[in-house]
Amino acid sequence: MTESPTGLLIYFDETARLAHIENCGQFETTFTDTFSDKDWGFRKRDVVGIVYPDNIIRFWALAEKGGKVATAKVRIKFTHIKATEISIDDLGISLPNKLRSHYVRASRGAGGRIPVATWQALKKALREIDHDSYQAILELERLRDSAGQIISSRGLETLVQQRDAVGVALDIFDPTQRCRKDVVSNWTMPPGDMGRSFLDGLGKVRCIEDNLISSDANAFGRSDSTRNMVGGVIIAVGGRKLETFNVNRTAIEQSLGVDLIYWNEAFQSWVLVQYKIAEDDTETRGKHYRPDAGFREQLSRMREFRAKHPDLWTPSAGNLNYRLCGDGFFFKFCTRMQLVVMSERLTPGFYVPRLLVESYLTEQSSLGSKGGELIKFTSESRWISNSLFTQLVADSWIGTRGATTQVISEIIRRSLAAGRSVVMCRARPESAQANLSETIDELGLRS
Repeated sequence: MTESPTGLLIYFDETARLAHIENCGQFETTFTDTFSDKDWGFRKRDVVGIVYPDNIIRFWALAEKGGKVATAKVRIKFTHIKATEISIDDLGISLPNKLRSHYVRASRGAGGRIPVATWQALKKALREIDHDSYQAILELERLRDSAGQIISSRGLETLVQQRDAVGVALDIFDPTQRCRKDVVSNWTMPPGDMGRSFLDGLGKVRCIEDNLISSDANAFGRSDSTRNMVGGVIIAVGGRKLETFNVNRTAIEQSLGVDLIYWNEAFQSWVLVQYKIAEDDTETRGKHYRPDAGFREQLSRMREFRAKHPDLWTPSAGNLNYRLCGDGFFFKFCTRMQLVVMSERLTPGFYVPRLLVESYLTEQSSLGSKGGELIKFTSESRWISNSLFTQLVADSWIGTRGATTQVISEIIRRSLAAGRSVVMCRARPESAQANLSETIDELGLRS
């Protein structure tokens, strides 16, 4: 639901708070503070400008109202922070005094929401003197108005899986989970339609340094197309870079599923995660998955690949090549889930190595009531959780060894040939420069 088109200017007139705000704002991370809810009446989410004692707006942000922390006080979380530097006095003749009269002062219960007409006048002035700030407010208003929106459309299942694949890759890359929360919570539905991939709805998130979209629009809608649609971003944490791509050969609603390929270049290792939907099992109160012809064909492709590229390791290969499981192929069995705008959560589910799936299929219990294959997951079944999986991949305890661009390119081609959408991530070694075009050429993704 669209909120009233207005916002707040929060005047931080206590110097003790400024150092923390400055540090968080400079690196565009989140921070929290407490305010009097009774005096100012914060909504669930508000677009705010953060004003310093010198009457300069230093940051724009989205203020999210949290729980009570004391009598008549609530915790406010500031997210999606955009740095700026605008003097209130530069906004015209009469506007500065109007804005000052509505300052929300952090030190005491004074001020309030800016009237709609004054807020619109502020945006008009910003459009003329600071277009970046004007665009920042529009983006924050878009996030505010779409927060909590539940997306329902064709191709939703693929979009949910792409979102999770990007989130999982970010948790592997950054174990603090901050990068994942910052990135996926910025997603909104692209204007007009669903777009080509989850990456299209990210907008300008803070950790994306560069953006490359290389696509042939005419290829969409042609089921016999063999051209690749490639979208990519570079995500940075400290001196480390993660190149994240989405590769498709069909429109998103025609995809047969999602594969995540994570390439840990420092360990020369990759893992492939194939997404599957697990349904509720009323008999066991767990989950079950019913393999179909497509699943059996995918398993066959994996066996064929492993026969061509056997997993071999000897002590002389070195400790960096040691793995607890060197197969590289995993399945993530997920529940059906709605796509909620600005949600930070990963899709509930669990990971099962390919070899363990093969074991489940040999068991007598894998037969359904009519003799068809049925994999049942109960509380006694063995699987890997989201948190454990990301940790094992990050440290390369699981994954292949001796990965080469030729092998990874072959894996991607196999996935695309099966009609699947590929989320491919390349984690560069410490201090190594990212280069999207180089990776696209090395993996042969332009054709």
